[in-house]
Amino acid sequence: DASDSNAALLVIEADSLVDRILKDMKLPGETMGERLTALGEQRFESIDDLWEAHKLRNQIAHEGAKDITYGDAVWALEKYERALKKLDVI
Repeated sequence: DASDSNAALLVIEADSLVDRILKDMKLPGETMGERLTALGEQRFESIDDLWEAHKLRNQIAHEGAKDITYGDAVWALEKYERALKKLDVI
């Protein structure tokens, strides 16, 4: 299915965007994981959403995207969106 073929790229692009936002927030860390840990230490309530979506991105990056569906991408994008709203970015 054509939409499934773009699903992994959607997740990777969204993850990259969120990481740029975390960097702009001046969160410490060399990796997105370290920045997420720093954000979690601030008791950010949507940190689990970010971690879950980021784990999907890591799965794509390390294991490939062959089993990633459009539904998986929508799930991750919703988690990123919810967290960005809580951060008052969107």
